[in-house]
Amino acid sequence: TSGSIIICLPSIKALARTVKKAHGPNNVLSMLHYHLHNNLAADTIHLHCDYCVGQNKNESVLGYFMWRCSTGLAIELSFMRVGRTRCAVDGYFGLIKQQWRASENDTLEDVEHAVKSSCPANTAEMFTWKWRQWDTFLEQYFGPLKGIANFQHFTMTAANMQHISCREAPDRESTLFSILRKCGASNRSRCSDLGKY
Repeated sequence: TSGSIIICLPSIKALARTVKKAHGPNNVLSMLHYHLHNNLAADTIHLHCDYCVGQNKNESVLGYFMWRCSTGLAIELSFMRVGRTRCAVDGYFGLIKQQWRASENDTLEDVEHAVKSSCPANTAEMFTWKWRQWDTFLEQYFGPLKGIANFQHFTMTAANMQHISCREAPDRESTLFSILRKCGASNRSRCSDLGKY
């Protein structure tokens, strides 16, 4: 679909003052989980995003999607190559920035209006999302993927919860990696509850 869905939240600076590691994975995954849980009407999703190596999100994002697969979802995730992240979506964000600079934005309602009036294709959705400590939860079950920055494309399915299929480019052969931690006697009950959080 064209356009962008912009999530209106309190000031990121205010968020950073009140939440430790505000640029970590928990805020992104909490918002993403809200939308997948409430708005998803498909059994397969395709996602494209920037690499966030400096913010340490990638490993938690992969773990989150593996967890989502345990509920029956199939996911294809593509990280855009560094230096090649400009796309049509950036144009829509540019229109929002233009409208933002020309407006007085003191409340969340002002932000919502700025987004909606920037372009007919842009939509603002106001919602309250539940903050979750995703990184702490996910590290119980999923470990890091070594050499993650060498790959751009990842496929995860419920049929193969043991492995992530990784490719360096769309035309390259895939390599299987496992990030699922072993379920020993001490945490077997937790591993059987992957779909619960």
